[in-house]
Amino acid sequence: MKKLLLLLSLHFVFANAFSQNIIFQENFEKGILSEAWKITSGKWYVANLQQKEIKPLPGDNNFALASAGNAEIIIDIPVENIDPKIPLQLSFTYWVHSKGSKGLAGIVLLNERANSITSIQFEALPEKGKWDLFSEDFFLTKDTKTIRLKFGERDGLTKNTVYFKKVSVSDRRR
Repeated sequence: MKKLLLLLSLHFVFANAFSQNIIFQENFEKGILSEAWKITSGKWYVANLQQKEIKPLPGDNNFALASAGNAEIIIDIPVENIDPKIPLQLSFTYWVHSKGSKGLAGIVLLNERANSITSIQFEALPEKGKWDLFSEDFFLTKDTKTIRLKFGERDGLTKNTVYFKKVSVSDRRR
């Protein structure tokens, strides 16, 4: 019995020590684009992957954020009480469907007046013909109040070429 209690205690300690705090999460499981997302250029919608003949990841839903050619979309995520010493992680899965297209992802750190402090543009997401995981760590500055997450597509010759799913921003407490 003591061994069992010890093992359960250790499990609880390690689970808490390595858990992540989810700051923002979106998987488009309802099949709609919420009003929090703002289209800054081009056309965006939530696509039914089954209609596009794209299989979702095992155990995942049939919907994804989709572009329709060259486009950009943003969402603002409040982060007022996040310690800038704790690394954050942006992660999502993506599918660049058409040859020559590139998916884009970046963040802009905004202060309390919504002025840009700094921006981080991640490397372009190339066409791979399958779902791929993107995961990058970054840090806030001390004056950051909002993260503006930006997705985009460039060089697309056809419509409906870049898909995004399982978007999350979480802290990486250890």
